[in-house]
Amino acid sequence: MNDSSAHSWVELVSAALVGTDRRPFVPGSAMPVGTEPAQALLQQAMLVTIPALTGLQPAQYEGPLPEPAPVDDRPLIPRAAQLRLRAVLDVYPKYLAAWLAAVHASDFRLPLAAMPGLLDAGRGNVSIRGALAEALGDCGQWLARQNAEWRYLLREPFGPLRPKDWDGPDPDARIAYAKGLYAADPAAARALLATAWPTLTASLKLNLLGLVTRYGTKAELPFVTGLAQDSSKQVREEAFRIEGQLKQHDEDTLELAPEKFTAAVGRFAATKIISNEFYHFAVRHGHDRWPLDGARTVLAALVEYSREQVFDETGDRAAANQRNRTQWAAEQLVGILADCAPLELRPDVERVVQAQSSDIVAAASHHLDFSSLLTLLGFRADMHAELTASADAAPGQE
Repeated sequence: MNDSSAHSWVELVSAALVGTDRRPFVPGSAMPVGTEPAQALLQQAMLVTIPALTGLQPAQYEGPLPEPAPVDDRPLIPRAAQLRLRAVLDVYPKYLAAWLAAVHASDFRLPLAAMPGLLDAGRGNVSIRGALAEALGDCGQWLARQNAEWRYLLREPFGPLRPKDWDGPDPDARIAYAKGLYAADPAAARALLATAWPTLTASLKLNLLGLVTRYGTKAELPFVTGLAQDSSKQVREEAFRIEGQLKQHDEDTLELAPEKFTAAVGRFAATKIISNEFYHFAVRHGHDRWPLDGARTVLAALVEYSREQVFDETGDRAAANQRNRTQWAAEQLVGILADCAPLELRPDVERVVQAQSSDIVAAASHHLDFSSLLTLLGFRADMHAELTASADAAPGQE
């Protein structure tokens, strides 16, 4: 409300509640002589309310203007890819990190109009932040400095690592450098933290411990255990929590070499049962890139389950519960396969879908629908194909 008005909003409400006959109300000088106090009160309320509803005049900014955004000389993503971005954001956000990585790999730039939405998405989706920083480049860093809600991007590495970022005073740049070093050379990152730790602030230490949580293995245990003597209580408590996690670190969560992955899924497939262990193994490696041979082994196991599994319809409740668990695990495994399989698996899935259609025509039942797997693989394939097409053939628009 405008406190410079002849009467404040609080005064007007108070007089209206009590009544102008019980509380004297003196009309402002702008009111015609002889105006009834009640009528004058309503008119004055209107004058106070309208500016509040329509908005106040913005304050004039007297500070320095920011430097202009850096120019990005990369070609704009094709129009088809811009439309794909909308579908990824709205329908398949789990593919956003892969799409952004493909944009960066194709050396395209993103439309300026899409950047605020992507930066907002990154606030709640930590998994896309690294790929987002690479795709937005210097322009993304510039935008992040203009909006406190986007500052998380300043802590993501992009481009070649620069030791001067670690040596400088900017804590965001130091975190970005340490994160990039962890991804490139974990041993060097451990050595860097151990050497610099005594000179760091408690706030920076806590942020760097977040990297240990994300990238750390049992190799970090000696360093984390030693933080029990840190001068910051918060650091000591966080280190104690991380120490417990690292001691329970499951080496099976590490990405397996292609031949080891294929051998592992082969052992599961040999049992001819979609077991909980099979499903949990796939979940643990749900962020890895599966080798083609391993993906084909998983597909073959699912096809065998779908086509040959015969359920015992005796009415036994325990057996029914087991069937439901197996069916659920198989359906989830189809979804994980769609996300992790290489696109070269698509022809195999096409043949499976064609065979399944023939089986259904012949009145043979199936427990799984592989058309959804084919759809997702097709979406991923188109997602990449649009970014490898000639920019001149399908120019984008800002």
